[in-house]
Amino acid sequence: MKYCQHCGAEIEDDAVICVHCGCATNDGKEKSANKSNLGKIALIFMILGCVGTPLSVLSQVLDLLSSNTVIAIIGIVCGLLPLAWCIPMTIIYSRKLKNNESVGTGFKICTLLFVNIIAGILMLCMPSDNK
Repeated sequence: MKYCQHCGAEIEDDAVICVHCGCATNDGKEKSANKSNLGKIALIFMILGCVGTPLSVLSQVLDLLSSNTVIAIIGIVCGLLPLAWCIPMTIIYSRKLKNNESVGTGFKICTLLFVNIIAGILMLCMPSDNK
């Protein structure tokens, strides 16, 4: 048995509407669906960030190859270095999303700063699991 959030009356676990006050019970289905959709969209943007980083580095390196190969090699190393954290963060977030686990605010902010701005903003907009 659970209790109505509006009047405090005891209601059935699967009740959609409280029989005492007539208010809809908030069983969290809307919240989890919103969280799931935002999470999936954020994951797509994280993947795009992982794909876009090497492509932008490659285009810059091709421009540098005509002038100096040493600078091009330094550009490759420095340009692909962000993938050292973009790919693992994307994998971790994918697993947490699949297992319906929450991520901390620190992870969300690191995503915002280091992986993809849009993904980080979407993750910060997701409802938290705090009760």
